[in-house]
Amino acid sequence: AEFIAHRLGFTGGLGTRAEIIDGVYTGKLSTPVLHGKEKGVAVRKLAIERNFDLSISYAYSDSHHDIPLLEAVGNPRAINPDTLLQLRAIRDHWPIHDYRRARRMKAFFGPIAARGLAVIAFLAPRKRGQRT
Repeated sequence: AEFIAHRLGFTGGLGTRAEIIDGVYTGKLSTPVLHGKEKGVAVRKLAIERNFDLSISYAYSDSHHDIPLLEAVGNPRAINPDTLLQLRAIRDHWPIHDYRRARRMKAFFGPIAARGLAVIAFLAPRKRGQRT
């Protein structure tokens, strides 16, 4: 996670760590799986270690599995949320950003709009002799 975070220009990252001994992956984990409540625990621990103020921090997720992470910060955001996360976000007044709706609307209305514009263009009055 740290490697990817630094490549993206972030100061750090959290993730499940694989065990490496003498440069060889053992197939075991050296940390708990960072999932569900473990994400909330990990971000709280990181905040203490690095003196972050979680009350002004942001977290983003699309899954109800990340609710403990979202609960840990002052600015949770639900992005393209699954149903359970959406219900929780509504209940707790967390901002919801659903970009899937725009794609679905565009996919549905795009062809209809294109046909409608073509018909309008065909029927629009033109100067005499221009319609072929």
